[in-house]
Formats: sequence, structure tokens, C-alpha cells
Amino acid sequence: MSYQFYGKNAPKSISCINVEPFLDKLCEITGNFTAIPEHFFKVWNAIWWIDVTSSFPELKEKLAEYALLCQLPPDLDQYLDYEASKLTITQRFHVLATLLESENLTKTLEKYTDPKSFKWYMTSFNLYRNGDLSEDVLESMSKGLRDFCYEIGHFQTALHSIVPKRDSIIQVFSTQNIRYATGELNFDKILKVMKSQFGEPHNGYIAYKGVIIGRLLSQCSTGTTKPSSTAVGMSLEKSVFELYRVIGYTVSETSATGDFGIDILAQSNTEKIGIQCKKYAGAVGVEAVMQAHSGGHYYGCTRFIVYSTSGFTSAALEMASKLKVELLTYKGS
Repeated sequence: MSYQFYGKNAPKSISCINVEPFLDKLCEITGNFTAIPEHFFKVWNAIWWIDVTSSFPELKEKLAEYALLCQLPPDLDQYLDYEASKLTITQRFHVLATLLESENLTKTLEKYTDPKSFKWYMTSFNLYRNGDLSEDVLESMSKGLRDFCYEIGHFQTALHSIVPKRDSIIQVFSTQNIRYATGELNFDKILKVMKSQFGEPHNGYIAYKGVIIGRLLSQCSTGTTKPSSTAVGMSLEKSVFELYRVIGYTVSETSATGDFGIDILAQSNTEKIGIQCKKYAGAVGVEAVMQAHSGGHYYGCTRFIVYSTSGFTSAALEMASKLKVELLTYKGS
């Protein structure tokens, strides 16, 4: 399955890689997204810049750079000392094929290529296997390999963002519904939460971060990953308190009486959040929204949030929109 976006300001697409099986691979080599296997990515990053359709001086330079980063296949050493002005098409195919055969790259390509959106690449690869050494096939194969490397590099970038704060991300997103009714990921919602809770304004890699977060949450819901012990068995208020403490806020509880509609205060260097928690059997109504708004102002807050375990009435949603109160449904344990 691919995730394609269009438009000038759209996030980077995942169109070459078959996401679900590749996430299985990442889960395995990252220890369930707890570490970043730099060697795995190093090879793909080095190949990313090699274009066998470019001028030979440029290709030669990129092969030399590859040799500094990785082990250049012995069959390609000859080209580092080659003095001709250009390579024949047979020689270019030889460079490309030798790179593909190294480090089991061909196996990885075939296993994790998206069968629909990247079908054109596999077609050119099969033509090459059947003896077609034309310029068109060479260009298509070279572009396909570099596109695949490009997307692997984006997964690496996403991992560098997620792995250091993996447990906090799980806790934060476990309180959010990040899927549409169809089951598809809501990348706009994921981006909004990443911005507000982790200060990540750049949306370029949100597709890559989003699918990893989706996998982490699905593992939690099926028991593959155990929920944080601090969240298990807690009341709603205690769970929310711990949630904001873990992600770096200075958190305090208001007094049980005279709390002015605010249960928790969460403060950072840039904002102060007034939070009300409602664990009702039915949907939370307008009164809670008004309490959070007035109580938040009493405490000098810059943001106002109401957490509910059972959703909100339409009137509450309308009032919250006018008063700029955030309504969040808590879905934790």
C-alpha cells in the first residue's frame, strides 16, 4: 500500500515502498522501534546519489564517495581508475547490476516494492533480466533504484524523530483517534498532535512518521507492546497528569474543592494549559466547556482542554469552537 499526496505544500509521499511489509522489517531491525540500525540505512543512502545515466566524471565521483562510506564491490574498482570520457551502455548496466547484487539489495527491492504504484520499475527490471539493454530500460531502472533509496532515507528521518521519544508518543497518541471511519490514517490529525505536543512544525515527513505511529498504536491495542505501567489502572485524571509529565510539562493538580473547573495545570516555557477531566457514562455537554474556559482564565492559562472518556455533545463541540476550548476523547487503558 502506498500513501501519495499531491500539491505544492503536500507532505512527502510514500509511493515506492509497500508500507506494511516494510514496517514489519523495520520493527524487526529496530527492536520494535527502540533503536536505529544505521548500517542498514548507510548502504541505501550511499546508493541514493549514484545515477548511472549521468556523465561519467559525475558517476565516477559518486562511486568514489560510495567507496568511502561502504565497501565498494570489487568489480567496480576498475571504474575509479578509468580514464575514458564516457562509459558504454553495457558498462553502465554492469555498474547498476553490480550495485544491486551487493548487500542483498535486489532481494530487498523485490520484497518491499509496492506492486501497484511501482509496477513500472519492476517491468523495466524484468526487461533487463530478459536481455533488454536499451537506454530506456537503463534510465527506468536507475530512477527506480534512486526513488526507492530516497524513500528509505525518509523512513530513517522519521525514525530519528520517533525513536528517542517512542514511549511518550505512544502515551500521547493513545488518547487520540488518528484514523478515519474507513480505518485510514488521518495524517492531518497526526501532524496537529506532533506540532502541539512535540513541537514538530515540519510536515514533510508526516506520512513516514504517521505510518510508524499507526503501527506502534496497533501493537499496543493487540498487546504486542505493553502499555506503560504508570498508566495501567489509573483514573482518568491521574492518567492525563502522567501523560503531560512524561512529555516534559511541569504538572500540578488543583485542589479537590474550589478548583474553578480545572483539574490539572500543565506548564512549559511557552504555554500554560488548563485541563478538565470528565469520566462520564454519556457524552460531555456544554457546562464542562464553559467551566474549562472560565477556570482556565482564572489560572492564567493560554490553552484550555477538556478530556472525556465518552465523547461530547454537538452543543459542546459548537461551544468549544467558539471559545477555543480543545475537546479530546481519552482512549487509554
